[in-house]
Amino acid sequence: MNIKAGKSVCGDQSMNTKETEECIVTDDDVSPREEPTTSRCSKKDDVFEDNSSEDIDFEELAREQEKENQFVNFLEGKSSQYTNAKFQNVVKERGRFVVFSYEGKFYPGEIVAFDEETVTINAMQKSLKMWKWPSKRDELTYQWSDVLGLVMYFGIIFAITLLSTVYSQMADIGLPPDLQHKLERFSIIYLEKCGRNLNENEGKNLNVALETVSKCISNQPQPARSSLEFCNLYGTQFVGCLRSFADAGKGCLDQDEKYLPNFILNGMSRVFENYCKKNSIDHIEILNKKCQTYLGKVVNSDFLTVCVPKLKIIANLDNRDYSLNRADVCSDLKTSQECLVNDLRTKCQLAQEDLDFVNSVFETYRSECNFANINIANFILLAALFLSSRLIN
Repeated sequence: MNIKAGKSVCGDQSMNTKETEECIVTDDDVSPREEPTTSRCSKKDDVFEDNSSEDIDFEELAREQEKENQFVNFLEGKSSQYTNAKFQNVVKERGRFVVFSYEGKFYPGEIVAFDEETVTINAMQKSLKMWKWPSKRDELTYQWSDVLGLVMYFGIIFAITLLSTVYSQMADIGLPPDLQHKLERFSIIYLEKCGRNLNENEGKNLNVALETVSKCISNQPQPARSSLEFCNLYGTQFVGCLRSFADAGKGCLDQDEKYLPNFILNGMSRVFENYCKKNSIDHIEILNKKCQTYLGKVVNSDFLTVCVPKLKIIANLDNRDYSLNRADVCSDLKTSQECLVNDLRTKCQLAQEDLDFVNSVFETYRSECNFANINIANFILLAALFLSSRLIN
């Protein structure tokens, strides 16, 4: 069913804030009662298009309905199993992703225009499995009071927990606004996946794991002055913190993504094992001297502003049917590798043997990309960046 956001009469097709009610087919001369709205725009006619060639599985719809109700409670803060998720304060800026209220129901969307009193939002639409961008933009104007808050929740899955930790180590750089907005879009997708995929026990386990990993990471030492200090004091402990979250983090992921936590951990472990040895550390120190600064400092800022915009997994966030696939991510790991090595070649004029050493960090991390039955998930390359930049910082 293709039903535009905010136009559904069925609880399954929206983030209904009330208890599930049975969907009723009404006569043409009977108008269902509508919730009041502060929107200035008139409501468009409902459109129903049936492109399905299969019968509807009503048991599946009922299961999705129940999961959707759990997700609504999660968004509203009514469910204790999702107490870690909160909205951020509203920022009046184009491109920000927000959750807003329309006729008593909640929807995610993107701010496209605003003034002092109102905001125009491009709303997402709910399919059976995912919130997606409609083929035609669904823009309406609302009062600012209809906007609940920003969608920005990085702790919800393993990859986002890792990502926030990466950038806490790069506080002097900061995220470019465009990348920040892309990550907000990413958070919408996986926020919905958590609400859909987690049962009550898994939700509780995830809350405990999130609290544990947050404390563990916050207790990590400050970035070390040398690679040896980093390997001894930070590296292996960091992997240990994330390992405690791996199993619980899988609960949010779809079936074809559940390998992701172990893939990240395995890649990090391989890098530490290979490059926290004396000969490798000595080589890193030599490279630092050739560049007259830490190599990580040379490449970090350029990676965010030059390399990341080239990546398929970033560009694909604008697609209606966003998915994680092995081909794109492994391709992006290669793109990331080439971009960073190019930067080092230009700025530091390193010898080929030095560049080969940097290349080997990426090759070690992405070795599983060569396995035919492995699907490498999103943002792995940022984990590889973190390892390479910290090991040579």
